[in-house]
Amino acid sequence: MKNLIIVGAGGFAKELLGYINHDKSKGLLQNINLKGVLVDYEEHFKTLNEPLEYLGRIREYEIQDDDIFMIAIGENPGRNIIIDYFESQSANFFSYIHSSCYVNPSSKIDEGLIMAPFCIVNANITLGKHALLNSYSAIGHDCVIGEKAILYPYAAINGNCTIGNNLIMGTKATIFPKVTMGNNCTITSHSYVKSNKGDNRFIHQKIKEIDLENR
Repeated sequence: MKNLIIVGAGGFAKELLGYINHDKSKGLLQNINLKGVLVDYEEHFKTLNEPLEYLGRIREYEIQDDDIFMIAIGENPGRNIIIDYFESQSANFFSYIHSSCYVNPSSKIDEGLIMAPFCIVNANITLGKHALLNSYSAIGHDCVIGEKAILYPYAAINGNCTIGNNLIMGTKATIFPKVTMGNNCTITSHSYVKSNKGDNRFIHQKIKEIDLENR
């Protein structure tokens, strides 16, 4: 039996706890005990409204041998800062895949993955550690994606793409097939990438507002 510790108590933590409780109600995750929550402010913990133990501030917790951690923080830089801290403490991370998701068995997935409901990871994908795939996001075949990618709901990476570390894709963002991108790239919601990009790129397609009555 492993003791799962949730790190964070914001909106994403509320969502994750809902998913985990749903899976447990279906008889899944039987070898996982929800030990409690780490967050720096106890008043934030209380907003979860869950029958869990408050384990204290993040950097004051003494890691036990049977502990595994889920970083329930959905945004950067906070998410990466906390991941880096627990890696420096040689912590073990829990990879969570909701029961409604599909992961092709030919894909290689590193530790710390979080997949919210209805995500898809297709064939021959290499996905670096600490990826976060929010609901309905998808990765096409034969992609290589670096560490700490965040895909918000309905984000899509098409097949044969090669992506560096620290990718962020907003809701309904899209990467077209056969695109190569460097490290630290952000694609805003409803934006797309059709050509190769280097490091440290911020991609945003401005959508003009149209007055349908007076056009």
